[in-house]
Parts: sequence; structure tokens; C-alpha cells
Amino acid sequence: MTTNKKTILTILILSIVTITISAQTRKDNIDVVLHKSLHSYKYAYIPNIEPMQIANTETSYTNINQKSIITALLIKEGFIIIPQLNNKLLTQTLIVNYGESITKNFRFYYEVSIQLISADSYELLCQATSYKNNLIADHNTITQAIHDCFDALLNKY
Repeated sequence: MTTNKKTILTILILSIVTITISAQTRKDNIDVVLHKSLHSYKYAYIPNIEPMQIANTETSYTNINQKSIITALLIKEGFIIIPQLNNKLLTQTLIVNYGESITKNFRFYYEVSIQLISADSYELLCQATSYKNNLIADHNTITQAIHDCFDALLNKY
């Protein structure tokens, strides 16, 4: 084998190992509680979530619209987003709750929590919390945490 082929092979193997370790680490930072299946739900109602303003630099800010990210993920999974609760659809409707916080447990963690609740009974169906080892909430951290929660919740059913 030539030196170039050995170098390329080594880089490829290291890349695969790095991707595998990253995937395992990311999954280890999510707590999931599953109570009931989501199969009978077709609609989702997302209460208003105030967009978050994040500093890019000392003078520049970016708004993050968490509700828009959640809406896109649910639409992609086949849910119909409804603008308000409808009594005729309650048995098939999920209420999506969103929260974020910072926790200190030896390190600072930025947390995003998602709850999926039955609209007709207000019963908790499932919830997920994604912990990011990051005190500063930036666009990528928030977006990835929301994606991680929905990946964990929707792939379990």
C-alpha cells in the first residue's frame, strides 16, 4: 500500500470512530420518559413560545424562533399543526410544551425540555430533556437540543 492510501485509510478510520463517539455522547445527554404511544394522534397544538434573542457579538443579535423549529419537525413527521384547540379534534391532538433552563451539576448545562400531552385528558404522553454542555445558549445549541428531543420522542414510537 502506498503512503497516500495508508494516510487516506487512517483518516477514514479516525473519522468513523469520531462520528461513532459523537453519536453516542449526544444520545447520552437526553432523558426520555415514555408513557403512551403517539400513533392515535394526528394533530399538534403548540402554545405561543416567545422567540429568544441571542447576542452574536457585542453589537449584533439574532432571534431564534423555537416554535418554528418545533413546527417544522412535527410537520416533517406528518402531524397537522392547528392554530387553536378544536373540541372535535381533542382525542387526536397533542399539546406540545417547551421549556429551557440552565442547570449546574459539576458543570453548567443548557437544557431544553419538550412535553407531549393529550389535549383531551391533559395526560402526559411523553417528555424529553436534552442537556448541552454549554452555558451560553446559541442558535446551534438550541436547535440541536430541540432536534435531539424530538428524535428521541418520535423514534421511540
